[in-house]
Amino acid sequence: MVQLDSTLVKAQNTIAATLANGELSVVSNTNAFEDLLTHVAELSFKDSKLSLKCDANAVALGMKIHNQAEASAGAGEVVMRMETNADHTENRVYSLLTASLDVNGLAVNSDATIKLLENEATHKATLKMNKDGLTTSGTTTLQSPLSLENTFNAGLDASMATLSITNKAAIQDIKVDNANTLTITLSSLDFNSKAEATASEYASYTHDITIDLKPYTASANVNNNLNVLAANFINEAQLQAELYKMDLTGNLKAIYGEEEIKHTYQVNYADMTANAKCSTIGKLFGTHMSHNTELEVVGLAARMTNDARFSSQPFRFDHTIRCSIVPFDFNLDAIFNADGDMTMYGKHSAQLYGKFLLKAQPLAFASSHECRASVNQQLDNGFGLKTIMENKMDTVLSLQEQKTSFRIKSKFNDHIYKQELNAYNTVERTGIEVSGTLLTNILNTDSVENQEFAVSGFLRYDKSTNTHIIQFPIITSISAYLESLKMLVVHVAETLQNYVNNEDIKTKLEALLQHARHLIVQLNIESNFIQLKQNLNDFTKNSVISMDDLENSLTNLKVTVEKLRADVTIYIQHVVGLVKEIIDSGIFPETLIQKIQDHLRYVNEEYDIQAMAVYVIETMRELIQQIDLEKLSGSSIAFLRDIDSKYEINTQLQTVLSDMKQIIETFEIQKCVAELKEYISTINIKAHVEELLNQIPSDILSNITDYIKEMIQELDILAKMNTFNAKIREFIITFEADKKFQTFLENVAELIKHFRIEETFSAVAKMVKDSDMPNKFIQAFHGAIDYFKSTEITDLISQLNLCIGVIEQKIDSFNYNTFLDYGNQMIVEYTAHLNELIRTLEITEKLEAIRNLANLVLTSVKDYLEQVRKIRIAEFHQIVLNNLKGFTETMKEEIAKLDINAEMTSYLQFAKKCFTQLTNNATNTFTSIVEVIKKLAPQQNIVAEIVQIIEGLITGLQKAHLKVPSFTIPLTDLVVPSLEFSIDKLNQFEIPPQLEIPEFTIMGFHTVQATIISLDDIQQKIIDFIDFFLNFELKMFDMSVSFGDLTLDFLPSLPEFSLPELTLPELSFPTIPPFPAEKLLESLQLPTLQLPVIPTQIMIPGFGKLSYEIKVNSPIYTIRNAAEVQSVLDVDEGPQLTAFLTSQGTSLSYEFLNLHLDCTARVTVTKEHHAIAAETLKFSHNFLELDHHGSVTFYDHSAQASAKTIVKAPTATYNAEILNEAFLTTKGGLSATFDTSYKHMLNLHIMGLTDETSVIQKAVAHQEGTSITLTVGNQLASTLNSHDSTHKSDLQFTVNPSTITMTFITDTDTFFLKMRQTLSADLDISSNLKFDIRSEAEGPTIKNHLLVGSLNANLHDMKLELKATHGTDLIGVVSGDLYNVVDVALSPREILFSFQNKGNTKVNVNDALIAKIDLQNDYSVTFRPGTQHMNTVALARLNQYKMFYNCTVDNNEREAAVIAALEAEANLDFLTRPISIPEINNILTTTEQTVNVDTKIVYHKSEAAPLVDMLGLIQIPSVGNLITELSVKSAILNLNVNAGFYTEEDLVFRLGATTASVFEGLKAKLDGTTSLTTRRGIKLANSLSLENPHIEGTHDSTISLSTETFETAVSVSMESTNKANMDGTMLEDYLLLGVLDNDFNLYLNNDGLRSTSKIIADAKLNQGTTKVIAMDVNENLAVEASLSRVYAVFKYSGNNEANLFNFNTNGKHDVHANIDFAPTSSLTADMEIEISQPSSLGDVSILEKAIADVTADKQKIFINGKFVSPLYTTNVAADVEGSAPVFKVNFRSSATSPVVFLEHVLDSSITINLENEGVSLTGKAVLTHTDLSMDIQHILSYTSSGSRLTLNADINSPAFTDVNLRYAVRKDGISATISIPSTGFLGLQLHGRAPLQMNSRIYGRYASDPGMDVDFFTIRASAKDANKMNLKMVFNMDTPDIMLITRILSLIRTKSSGYETYCID
Repeated sequence: MVQLDSTLVKAQNTIAATLANGELSVVSNTNAFEDLLTHVAELSFKDSKLSLKCDANAVALGMKIHNQAEASAGAGEVVMRMETNADHTENRVYSLLTASLDVNGLAVNSDATIKLLENEATHKATLKMNKDGLTTSGTTTLQSPLSLENTFNAGLDASMATLSITNKAAIQDIKVDNANTLTITLSSLDFNSKAEATASEYASYTHDITIDLKPYTASANVNNNLNVLAANFINEAQLQAELYKMDLTGNLKAIYGEEEIKHTYQVNYADMTANAKCSTIGKLFGTHMSHNTELEVVGLAARMTNDARFSSQPFRFDHTIRCSIVPFDFNLDAIFNADGDMTMYGKHSAQLYGKFLLKAQPLAFASSHECRASVNQQLDNGFGLKTIMENKMDTVLSLQEQKTSFRIKSKFNDHIYKQELNAYNTVERTGIEVSGTLLTNILNTDSVENQEFAVSGFLRYDKSTNTHIIQFPIITSISAYLESLKMLVVHVAETLQNYVNNEDIKTKLEALLQHARHLIVQLNIESNFIQLKQNLNDFTKNSVISMDDLENSLTNLKVTVEKLRADVTIYIQHVVGLVKEIIDSGIFPETLIQKIQDHLRYVNEEYDIQAMAVYVIETMRELIQQIDLEKLSGSSIAFLRDIDSKYEINTQLQTVLSDMKQIIETFEIQKCVAELKEYISTINIKAHVEELLNQIPSDILSNITDYIKEMIQELDILAKMNTFNAKIREFIITFEADKKFQTFLENVAELIKHFRIEETFSAVAKMVKDSDMPNKFIQAFHGAIDYFKSTEITDLISQLNLCIGVIEQKIDSFNYNTFLDYGNQMIVEYTAHLNELIRTLEITEKLEAIRNLANLVLTSVKDYLEQVRKIRIAEFHQIVLNNLKGFTETMKEEIAKLDINAEMTSYLQFAKKCFTQLTNNATNTFTSIVEVIKKLAPQQNIVAEIVQIIEGLITGLQKAHLKVPSFTIPLTDLVVPSLEFSIDKLNQFEIPPQLEIPEFTIMGFHTVQATIISLDDIQQKIIDFIDFFLNFELKMFDMSVSFGDLTLDFLPSLPEFSLPELTLPELSFPTIPPFPAEKLLESLQLPTLQLPVIPTQIMIPGFGKLSYEIKVNSPIYTIRNAAEVQSVLDVDEGPQLTAFLTSQGTSLSYEFLNLHLDCTARVTVTKEHHAIAAETLKFSHNFLELDHHGSVTFYDHSAQASAKTIVKAPTATYNAEILNEAFLTTKGGLSATFDTSYKHMLNLHIMGLTDETSVIQKAVAHQEGTSITLTVGNQLASTLNSHDSTHKSDLQFTVNPSTITMTFITDTDTFFLKMRQTLSADLDISSNLKFDIRSEAEGPTIKNHLLVGSLNANLHDMKLELKATHGTDLIGVVSGDLYNVVDVALSPREILFSFQNKGNTKVNVNDALIAKIDLQNDYSVTFRPGTQHMNTVALARLNQYKMFYNCTVDNNEREAAVIAALEAEANLDFLTRPISIPEINNILTTTEQTVNVDTKIVYHKSEAAPLVDMLGLIQIPSVGNLITELSVKSAILNLNVNAGFYTEEDLVFRLGATTASVFEGLKAKLDGTTSLTTRRGIKLANSLSLENPHIEGTHDSTISLSTETFETAVSVSMESTNKANMDGTMLEDYLLLGVLDNDFNLYLNNDGLRSTSKIIADAKLNQGTTKVIAMDVNENLAVEASLSRVYAVFKYSGNNEANLFNFNTNGKHDVHANIDFAPTSSLTADMEIEISQPSSLGDVSILEKAIADVTADKQKIFINGKFVSPLYTTNVAADVEGSAPVFKVNFRSSATSPVVFLEHVLDSSITINLENEGVSLTGKAVLTHTDLSMDIQHILSYTSSGSRLTLNADINSPAFTDVNLRYAVRKDGISATISIPSTGFLGLQLHGRAPLQMNSRIYGRYASDPGMDVDFFTIRASAKDANKMNLKMVFNMDTPDIMLITRILSLIRTKSSGYETYCID
């Protein structure tokens, strides 16, 4: 019994069960909701019959529901019945379902009735399935305002399937009648559907659809008719289809009154001809249109036409497309015309014309596109526009030429623009030409005549008729090369011919067919079928397999395997003997070894590998010798020296390298080869082979056979197999399968006889032989070879060119219909040949034999299934139980006999044996390898070491230990202990007889007690379970009694089916019909086809002429650019390449735009084979002239070049000239000279500046031997306003393979600076580098400047030194000395750096103000392996102000430290004069102030052992102590800070700081400690305290973590107290007082957080006894928080008072808030705010209260607020209340004021409902005002079935006007209206679910006639074609007057009256 008692549910369930004497009874009784729901169920099993009964009663929503269900399964019958009855007053629901399954089949009946009020529905259905098939039928009726009747019938049997559905429905005057029938047979399908629907007299629809499918034919008829109002839509379609023939016709009409649109279509196909037509004609609203399309496909050709016409009042167009397609030719002709006119502010007309022609062939293409457009516009004001645009594009593409042209012309009134582009590639030339011309008078300011603006240009290449023959050095003649290639092809062909003519090949080919015949005979198919029949007869007899048969079979298997092993042994020994004989004969090894020896000798001689290897080893040995590890002593990597001294790695490496060097030097190839030969000869391959064969365990097979025999005996497999065979024989005899199979075999044999395979194959062979294809191929092949041999290669090329010409002729004369005649003739011939083959091979007779065999198989299968249907189901069950029982009994016996330890020992012994054999094989293999190595290197110690390593490895493997680590079973804490196995004692492992399992926990909540399990217990449990399973299964259920004689006879039988007679008529392939020539188009002409010929030589065309020109012409400026490159012959007939470039610009208006540029270039090769290249460049302009000449000559393996360039600037202000001459020659060594001169005269009278300057530079470069010398000299002389300046510099640079030397000297003498510099550098590439520099300078402010520097680098010592000194003496306003010294030394053992900077200066601003500045900076750095030191000293002084800074960084083996000190001095006497600050004595005790800062950071390194030490290579030291000190001393404040990080036992950080001062507020003390303890877990403790006269605070926290349980504990406490007092005076008579008291506490632990805060503040500003400003605040906050709850209380109170001028106020503020928040359950909040602020201007008060009570079931929030002031008083209230799924929101507001306009009353509400899978919102608002009232209604609904939005607003205003607004949105449209009595009505409507159904309008109503709609703007959409639509828009031209004049003026008057009411301007 189960009882459930709660506030929501109260239920009880009782179950009673009995099991006795093989009878089972289970009764369940359920009662819930105080008998509102009862259920009784009974399950019983008695007399081999299973029954189930259920009875349920329920009362729900006043309805009584009763359900009864019964089901039983017994002997030969299954019955089920379910009845349901529900009553509610007069309403009733009844349902009855019955089903039965017995020997007669399956029957199901359903009957249901529903009555609701006056509506009644019934449903009856039946289903039967038996051996005759499946039938079902049903009827459904509905009696209500909607009457409905549905009837269906369906049947399925072996011959056909039928389905019939009839529907009738009616409601009011709407009637629907529909009938559908479907019949399907094995070879046909018939479908018919008729429907008729009427909706009053305005709409009706009918359709009649018929589909008929039969073998090889199909037909369909479709008729549809739809009438809607005056519109009629008619659709008719017919389809007839046969093999290779189809006819489809149809039409679609749409009629509306006199308007009609008709579309017809037709598709035909027959006899390789297809035709498709479609036509559309229509007349709609005065518009006429027609569209005709036709596609005709005849054979391989096609033709398409498309015509369209459209005519309407404003627009007309037509287009025609013609296209023809035949193989290798495509033509297209398309023309388009359109025109239109309209009147809108004038007359507008437009015309459009287009034409497109295209012709395409495989190697040619031509197209032409022409378009013209014009627009004429004549406006009413007399202004006219005329626009014309024309363009044309022609394209021709072929192999020999490609041309395209594009022309465009446009005209806008009298303005004309032309553009033309031509691109071409012909035999004569290739190029592109572009031009553009604009004629306009827009820019002509002098007259109205047009001016020409033109741009033209071309790029053209004129091809040369000369060609050049290319001669390759290795191929003197291409003809000879091709001739040799031809002979190679002939040789290969003759070799192939000889191979084909070989008698053996011919004999084998001829014997192939004979071999195939013999193979067919050897198959002996007939005898094999006889043997198969005999085997089947023998099997059906009572044959039994005995143990003797099994032993004989196993013995035969063993003998066979042994024989196979012996044969393999003999075969391998034979192969070994042959190899041995070859080796002993000395032929094979001698040849192989000689080749190896020769190859090794060649490689060694070619690359000298032996010497190279010796050199590499010697280099490595010397490099190792140079490594001196003793130098590492005392460094950070000294451990490397210790490792080497311990293991002598260096010495051993040198020994190994010496041995390797000796081996390579003494290596002899011949000796090595001889030893290899001897080794091969001494190998006893036979012994190794025998040893390998002996490794094959011969006893394994015996063991396997014995084991198989034993298992067969134990499992009694032979008896089971005999039993199984007996069952199979019984099954075969029962169903007579042997006889049927023998009959099948006899038919197959008969079929094979009919096939006559041998005769058919002989006939095919004879046909192949009679064709004599091999001889014909040989003859053709022989003829081709003879032709190749007797014909020269040039003649072959000529013949190929003739063939190319014939191909051209054939392509040009190709005729499609002639080609079809030839193709049809070939089809007829091959069709006759194929039919003859069919008759010869008797294909028809063979197909008939196959059909008979297939029908026999189908009949046999049908008979077999009929016998299966008669089998009793109980027989199958008995067989399964018997087999299952036998298997379980066997498994039980095996488990009882199982000895786990014995089995485990056998497997472990086998594993040990395999492992031992593996190690022995590995040992033998390694021993053999070592023996070979010993023979190759007999006296090497490394061999012995390798042997020791291998022996140790093998020994370790033999005695290895395998350890399985312990692990924890997942999801538990059970730990499995580790196990250890020894390889040599692996077979001694045993499983203990008992397993002790300790107590463990599963997933942390379920504990399993400790127990002991033995293997015997486990074994017995398994046996007991098997016994229970067998006994339970056998006694539980008797299938024979339950099912009785029930068979599968109720299943439907297979239909009678047989393959029809196959007839193979004489084959005939359709011929391709010709295409009428008159239907072909000829749109364009293509150039005659010319294929390229094959040349006899490799030739390239000569270079012709490449030219281009660009010309720009305008009334203002004209420019022409031209260039040309041409190949010509000079006077001596030598080749010459010339080029020129010219550019000329001319302007009559602007002279500075005139320019001229000429460039020429020439390359000539003389008869003496001298090459000369020359070029010139001339440029002339008013401001610049350039003249350049240059030439290069190549002769006698040398070259000479010269160039001269002159540049002039001939202007009056600046006159300059540059002359450059260069000469270079390679004769007698490379030498070059460059002379450059520059001079100018500058005269700027306005600025008073004159200058005359000349510069000369001469550079000489000379190469002599391996040395290169460069000398450069520069001289400058300048006179600037009578001041002379000179400069001279010399540079000499010498380079040779070993040294580089450079010297540079400069001397400059000017009126403001004199400077001399010397720089020298010497580089010895193998040893050192030296660099010196010296610079001296003098000037007006510099008395002396000297810089001296040097750089020395020694490559041997790896040392670098840099030294530099700098000194400067300054004079003038700033005087003094500056001095700098830099000294750097770098070496591998140390780095030294020193820098000193010192400056003593004096700045004389005037006699009374003198500043003395001293600066000094010293830096020193020393880096060594054991110590590092850095120091910085800085001193700065400005008169009496001084600052000194010293910083030192040290690091050594004991500690690392940073020490810094700062001292500063200042005299502040200027604060005492010339003005007096008496209060300074309260701050500074003296004007001489000093500041000292000392800081130190020291890290004491730990002497403990390192944390990580990896073999002395990588060490991580232990952590030491870090100490920091800071001291600041001044006259005002002293600060001492100490901090330390200590690591003796625990990690501790301490911080301490104190301040001392004459001011109490600056005195403070800070102490802090942080410690981390890890001895008993992990604990982190923090403590911090601060003491100050004004602020005190403490902080303590601990965090602990247990390493055993990993539980954490956190405790944090913080307290802070701030107190402040303020007492001061302002402006002598104002007293300022202030008090602050702040306490803050915070406590945190694992349970939560608690915090309190208090703030008390009071501030006053008094003037005498009068309070000016006073304010006091008292604030308290308390918070308690945990994971489940947060509670907070906040209180605030404050008072304020002010008396300023004539204003006084005295206010009081109070705030109180409580919040109680449980994140998972509720929120409660209460807040009150009260503010009162009376003043002399009036009283202001604010009151607000908010309450929230939110739970999961209900939510409620209330807010009320009030604001009161002298001018305005308002009260606002809002509440939210909700309980899902309904929520309500109310908002109310009211206001009163002396200003009447501000008074209002607002009342609104919103209801939100979230039900029915959607959301609905209802809103209402009412606003009442003195001048207007507003009522707003808002409804929003959004559900899965639809959505809508409605918004209504009504405004009544006597002062302004009344307004009514309506807005609605639905799925099918939008509507919006606004109505104002004074102005009228305005509306918007938009309808349409789809874009093609969209229509919209904007309309209005006059105030004088409110019942009439006036459309302002309308849009209607309709379909144009599949992807386009038409939009019709109508605009009322009177709308502007209505909108702008009438209504706007009315609105102005209405607003004016309102403004006057409130005196608004």
